[in-house]
Amino acid sequence: MRVHYKTDFHRFNLKRKIANLLPIAEDMFDKKLLEIESTESHTIKGKQHLKQSKYNNPKTQAHHLKKLQQQQQPQPQIESQKLEKTENELLEEKIAKATRLTLRDSLFDRHTSPDFESNLEYMTKKFSFLIPEIEYLKDLPGLIIYLGEKISIGNVCISCEKSFGSLEATRDHMRKLCHFHLRWEDNEDEYNDFYDIDEVNKRIEALEDKIHVSQFNELVIANKTVGHRALNKFYKQRHSTSNATSLLQEKRLATASEKQRNINQDTIKKKANYSLKIALKNNHQQHYRAQNPL
Repeated sequence: MRVHYKTDFHRFNLKRKIANLLPIAEDMFDKKLLEIESTESHTIKGKQHLKQSKYNNPKTQAHHLKKLQQQQQPQPQIESQKLEKTENELLEEKIAKATRLTLRDSLFDRHTSPDFESNLEYMTKKFSFLIPEIEYLKDLPGLIIYLGEKISIGNVCISCEKSFGSLEATRDHMRKLCHFHLRWEDNEDEYNDFYDIDEVNKRIEALEDKIHVSQFNELVIANKTVGHRALNKFYKQRHSTSNATSLLQEKRLATASEKQRNINQDTIKKKANYSLKIALKNNHQQHYRAQNPL
């Protein structure tokens, strides 16, 4: 019986009983199930009947056939060709679209000077722009143009070599962090084209000839001794060489002791005045009368 109560046939008869209808036999229930399944297989749900009528229409059938043929034909791979652009092509496009800074444009803001010299003076005064080893520089305009392209086209900071998305973002970064100097140490090879390398090498060779180490492990440059930090405590010593210096030291000690004595006296007076003020404040006697002698 428990199995019967769990069947769909029993549930169907219960629903008929609630609706005040007579129950049906199991054979009739099976026939109704088969009829429902057959009708569901032939019926079209939703808007599928509209789509079928659309495709069965002879006017629109030719159009859909053409559309299917076009979809089956291999389309040119335009997107893949765009993605297959080389780095050189992308760089050329960026260079063509980027704004170029001239010799009259400031590297760090939108200021434009009347000429190149006034532009250098403006950047030096406002941003403390400094060019290292300028005495060996042979192509100053070329260096400024290179730095301008590095900032405007490459969007790279000249100090920390950090890259950004635009010229204004690069300028804002340099102004915010005061990156107005070139990255020179361990990066001299980047600017070799603008400097006279032969003169720099001659200067280095001349310094090497003048530099030697003494017997006390002291560095000597051009007959001038440069002491080592390990001997710093000996360099700070100052020995008196005459009686005048000793007398001067005694006089300084005497004046210092006299000043200290005066300071001590002042503190004693301040303490006495303070104790007197406290005593007067704590004295609550309103009237004073001299006592008569017996």
